This record gives sequence, structure tokens and C-alpha cells, in this order.
Amino acid sequence: MQRKQWENYETGPAPRIVYNGVGMTPSSLAVNQPALDRYHFVEDGYDPPRNAAEIVYKITHFGVDSPNYIARRIANPASPQLVRLLNASNFAKTDPNATCGSSAQLFGEYLHAFEDTFAHRTKDNAPFTAEGFGWGTGHMLAGKNPDFTYNHLSDSTLGVGYWGTNESRTFEMETEVFSKLKAFGNPANMQESIATIKYTLDTFNRFDANDESGEKFNQKIKTLNDALAYLGYKDINIGHLDGKDRYLKVDAQYNRENSLIRLLPENYIGTILPGGTAPLPKK
Repeated sequence: MQRKQWENYETGPAPRIVYNGVGMTPSSLAVNQPALDRYHFVEDGYDPPRNAAEIVYKITHFGVDSPNYIARRIANPASPQLVRLLNASNFAKTDPNATCGSSAQLFGEYLHAFEDTFAHRTKDNAPFTAEGFGWGTGHMLAGKNPDFTYNHLSDSTLGVGYWGTNESRTFEMETEVFSKLKAFGNPANMQESIATIKYTLDTFNRFDANDESGEKFNQKIKTLNDALAYLGYKDINIGHLDGKDRYLKVDAQYNRENSLIRLLPENYIGTILPGGTAPLPKK
């Protein structure tokens, strides 16, 4: 994610002053806390417990988790905050204050938080907390390494070491999101299965480029465009720089504001709305 492209400062992973080039400060970390708690780091403390064998493994390996637990702990996240975000989308379906796009907008924001439960983890898939050192630090000390779809050796002073679970956890996320999108829409309209697109997703995930890689990232996105054309969706073009269906910040800002402007915060616990934010229940 490039900071200048974030569409909604109120839910973004860093405060507005950071996006405007001022830089991170202790006060900005405090301002940032509500967004991190609601949208970006919602799984800490809610992974499944270790079974007896996994507990023994961790004890006998000096605090290192077993490969089995590292792999399975990411599946089917269902923290209370994820439940609240999904409930918000469902409530908007019948809320008289909602527009025709409110539920879909909130479902997308739920999916964002859901997806972040897979990405916002350490090298060994332990979830980051939103409140490191009592501040809204997120994965600051790990740099951007958690967000990459590909396995890699960190080349920065942050998150030093080999990140070898990024590809597998990204594919697990894609698989679960695929199922959720089918459930949200009309399953009869989705003829493809995850098996149909697995090769493309694996290729995309392994491609060692991110949104700061310039032309190399364009090539990574091209793998998705090519797959869409192969599957018959030739009219869709999500090219990173010039695709007619690419992400556009101005459209995202406009659509979110218009979809959510009339919603009452007290009816949407767990969200940050244009009209305000209701407090989260205490843990």
C-alpha cells in the first residue's frame, strides 16, 4: 500500500498527518489506535489453542511452535471484532438509513479486516497486536514484511530473517475470501471453483513484487488480468496504472462517504463512520 493512495484516513493504518508527510510521533500513534483496533489487528488473543502435542513441542523446542500449529492457527479467524464488522454489514441490509451500497461497503471493510488477520502476523504466524508498547504500533517493528504475498529474506533492518509462511497464509486467505464472496453474492453466478484459479493465485503470490516495485508490480497484476481474460472476463482490466477497472482513490472516497454518511454510529458498533465512532466493548 502506498500511503498517498489510502482512500479513507479515518480507517487507515496510519494517521492523516503521516500520509501528509509529517511522520509518525507518539501522539499520532495514540490517534491511530481506534483504526488499528477495528480494522487491522483484530485477531490477537483469538487464535485456536494448542493441543497437547503442540504444547509439548513448544516446551521442548524452547518456545518455538510446531509446524502443524504454525500452519493451522491462521484458519477460520472469528474474533469478536470480525463478528461486529460482519454484523454491521448485515444490519445495513434492513436499516432505513442505509443506501443500496451500504451493506456492500461494510462487507468490503469486514473482508479487509478478515484478510489482515492472515497478513498481520510474524514469521511464525503469531498475530500482531494493535497495542505494542501501549501504542498503536501494529507491525511497525517488522516493517512491510508481513504484507508481502511472497516468501522472502528481509532486506531491511526491520523484521530481520526469513519470512517463509507468507505464500501459504496468503493462499489460505484467498481460499476463505473466495468462499465468503460466494456466500455474500449469488453462488449460482459463480461458476469457477478455487481449484480453477489456484495456479494463478500461486503464481501471483510467489511473484516477488509489491506496490513499490514499479513495472515489476505491473507484471504481477498482469497475471490476474491474463487469468480473467482466459476465464472469459475480457472486459475487465485491473491494470495497476492504466486499467479501466483499477483502484481509484477519488472513487473510493466518494463511494464510501455516500454509502455510509447517513448511518448512525450507535447501530454499527465496531466501525468508524463519517458520522462518528461508537466505543468498542471492553475485552
